[in-house]
Amino acid sequence: CKTGASGRMPDDYDVPAFHPYASEDPSISWNFWVEHYADPAQQARDPKRRPRGVLYPRAATLGGCTAHNAMILIYPDDQDWTATVFREALERGRDQELEFRARAADGREVWLNSKVYITLDASGRPKKLRGLMTDNTERRIITDTQFRQARQAALAAAVAVTLNEGGTLRGILQR
Repeated sequence: CKTGASGRMPDDYDVPAFHPYASEDPSISWNFWVEHYADPAQQARDPKRRPRGVLYPRAATLGGCTAHNAMILIYPDDQDWTATVFREALERGRDQELEFRARAADGREVWLNSKVYITLDASGRPKKLRGLMTDNTERRIITDTQFRQARQAALAAAVAVTLNEGGTLRGILQR
């Protein structure tokens, strides 16, 4: 494993908020491209296949895949934008906070809030990263439930007003 001048692992490994970068960090990743089938026609139907083959990412670290697979915990549709937000925050030297979905070790969907605080050196480049990650699942469930209840109440109110004004249920559904 290649490490920085300090002999430490890259920030992608040390800072949970930067885990979306872990599988892409060239200092700790090996990417193997393979073919699942000898028959080219069958291989072409493989949904995992890309132009170079099927990607099997591996870790070039003492901890192996525990270091490399941090990104897998983040839901696929949240991976791109979280990685972009954190990369831009680091490039601009700005603190960042965001919430995203992840998969807990027991398989549950959880909502995490990640805060990253960036200390800059004299030239304005990131020198130190401090982070805090909290599980906001319970708050998110309550908020989502309240939102659904408010939306249902608004719909019920609209139905009541329409019916009171002489409208019909069929008219409401055709809107």
